[in-house]
Amino acid sequence: EVAVKQKDEYRPVTGLENWNYTFDIAGYKKGIYNLIVKGKDKAGNIYYEGPFNIYIDPDSDKPVLNISNPNLGMRVGGNELNIVGTRIDDDETDYVEVQVDDGPFKKAEGSEFWSFILNTESMPDGLHKISAKGVDINGVEGDLVTVDFHLDRKKPINAITSHENGVLLSGNAKLEGYTEDLNGIRQLFYSTNNGKTYEKMKFSFNKNENNYKFNLVIASKKMEDGPHVYWFKSVDNTGSEGYAAFLFFVDNKKPELEILDPKLKPDEGEEQMTVNGVFPVSGKVSDELGIQSLHYSYEKEEGEIELIPGNPYWIKEFDFTGTKAKKALITFTAVDITGNTLKKKIEFPIDLE
Repeated sequence: EVAVKQKDEYRPVTGLENWNYTFDIAGYKKGIYNLIVKGKDKAGNIYYEGPFNIYIDPDSDKPVLNISNPNLGMRVGGNELNIVGTRIDDDETDYVEVQVDDGPFKKAEGSEFWSFILNTESMPDGLHKISAKGVDINGVEGDLVTVDFHLDRKKPINAITSHENGVLLSGNAKLEGYTEDLNGIRQLFYSTNNGKTYEKMKFSFNKNENNYKFNLVIASKKMEDGPHVYWFKSVDNTGSEGYAAFLFFVDNKKPELEILDPKLKPDEGEEQMTVNGVFPVSGKVSDELGIQSLHYSYEKEEGEIELIPGNPYWIKEFDFTGTKAKKALITFTAVDITGNTLKKKIEFPIDLE
């Protein structure tokens, strides 16, 4: 039986030696609660476990959304605006909705990394508003995030052609793009600190396409893992400035793999755990941007361990009954979504008797 708070009555659970119980916390207010478990054997002996502290926060289930482009007060030129952003939620993502001014909400492309192409051809120049919200698979809506921007189609246009917004980068990458304006381009800059400072870039005129080409090498090997935004600013010959943002994610870090059971290293005073022919191995695999696959190999056997999205824990049973080896040697290979690979070999003494 389990109970939350002292005033709650104990509630029977499902099962005995292995049991479970699902609490409906919809009516609980924000705060810390105690969970107490009571067991009773056939002889009438009662045993209590806990209390366990549980922190309930109703707002924690809401999706958290960010708009990376445009930023607040940005001047936007051209007939299209690529609205990009990120979304974080403890539940699986469903979709993101975007609203322009007071118009209808429309679904964006993507979920955790999302984008929405806004056609501004029929919009008047001036101040406009972009609003966005995320929705998880349970239908829970996040708070509305709003950004104002200035539409000015007389400004230069900047675009990245070699990579898509939200691309995952591992190692160094070369960005290629162009900038254009009917009045010609006088200067081109880029910023790596959200527009606080800018550095000059070289560019060259392309007669065939009537625009200016540029390229920039991103040394992502030296950058921290996670999201980054590069800003590009071009100045035409009349002094008008055009801006564009490029969102990308760096992932140079290999996945992390931990064996939970059997223990690889015994505690002080304990002997190394010995396994028999058939035994389970459980562990935890994780990566900041996501795991693509987890494989195993031993003896002449190999295969993939199925992972549950959002759950880093896994378990797999291994069969060494036909081996003559004195140790069970297993190789695990974890690969994240950008291709970073981790190989880990583990071994346990075998006693088939």
